[in-house]
Amino acid sequence: MDTSALTPGETRSPSHGVPPTRPAFVPPLPPPCPPSKATHSFKLCRTTSALAGRAYSLARQVALVLHSMVVLQVCQTKLLLSMDESGLDPAAFRELRNMNGLALRATKMIVQAIG
Repeated sequence: MDTSALTPGETRSPSHGVPPTRPAFVPPLPPPCPPSKATHSFKLCRTTSALAGRAYSLARQVALVLHSMVVLQVCQTKLLLSMDESGLDPAAFRELRNMNGLALRATKMIVQAIG
């Protein structure tokens, strides 16, 4: 058996062709700090909290806009079906154009919100 690749103290089991693995490195935990104003970074907490608040607000806004997009698409589908069955109606056509404009504005808001 070729033992040149083994480090001192390692042995290779003859029944397995794979060398034994070493335990993963686990970094030590920092020592516990007593909660005091001197050791706690309030500015960092405020910044993190503000960023988390913005992220939740953005997610809420995107969800609301996507919901309105679904509602607009359902209305557009119903109008298109009614126009197909009954022929062209100028009022229905104007309403369809308005809904299309709202859908485009909502898409623009989503793109601006996402970045």
